[in-house]
Amino acid sequence: MEGALRIILGLPFILLVPGYVFIFALFPEKPGRHRGIEPVERVALSLGMSIAIVPLIGLGLNYTPWGIRLEPILVSLLAFVAGASMIAGYRWSTIEPGRRHAMELQVSWSSLGESRLDKALTAALAISILAAVGALIWALTTPRIGERFTEFYILGPGGMADEYPTNLTVNQSANITIGIQNHEYQNITYQIETWLINQTWNQETNTTDYHSGILLDSFNVTLPSRPIDIDQPWTPQWEKNYTFRIPVTGTNKLSFLLHKEKPPDLPQTPGHRHGPDTTRNRVENAYRQIHLWVNVSQNPKNKI
Repeated sequence: MEGALRIILGLPFILLVPGYVFIFALFPEKPGRHRGIEPVERVALSLGMSIAIVPLIGLGLNYTPWGIRLEPILVSLLAFVAGASMIAGYRWSTIEPGRRHAMELQVSWSSLGESRLDKALTAALAISILAAVGALIWALTTPRIGERFTEFYILGPGGMADEYPTNLTVNQSANITIGIQNHEYQNITYQIETWLINQTWNQETNTTDYHSGILLDSFNVTLPSRPIDIDQPWTPQWEKNYTFRIPVTGTNKLSFLLHKEKPPDLPQTPGHRHGPDTTRNRVENAYRQIHLWVNVSQNPKNKI
């Protein structure tokens, strides 16, 4: 209801009022023998000038510290309307009372013009205006689907994108935060997998050679789609404090894989070491992936 009321009140203010007061300032006289214009022409010119004035105001705001946002646009339009209204009022007051333009609702076939051509052109113009306004209202009220995407991120223990645990000992507990935001315009059940991958870079072929991968953990989360509101501060939709342990020594890639659709089940349970083909397919078929290079050493207490 609030969105519909906003459109009903906002459309005239954007599409008619700025152009109307501007045209009023230019043509404050009645139509006929004077320099005034017909009502239909006044409405048509008002719509056309509004469509020209509002983008120009937005272009000017783009080069100011305020930018193109709701409040600066609203204030700028109010200032323009107020200034044009003052000029229009002054010019209108200097004209003889009998020549002053006044808003009158008088619709008849004879008022459209003297000749059939004038009547046909005026009627066509009125129909075009109504069609243009109707098309604009439909475009504004019809839900628009933008780019579909998912935000997938990890944060360090301090809740920032730094200080990740990258130097650990075998089976040492480490904590991070995993976050997801759904902008897919539909409910999605995501599957998150944690893999420890042993890989190297082949300089001859400029490709990654996967040697093995260990599935450490897997879990699901279902999230509704969340609209993007650029006028509001960013807030997380879903975050999880996640603890992991690495059971082997060496420098490996700790990969967090996000699947938008449920991937094929693996025959083995978490903790099993998979071969290069399975590891490669799992990584390449993931919807999103994030990784950390983690160096794991032997616990000094376990050394002989």
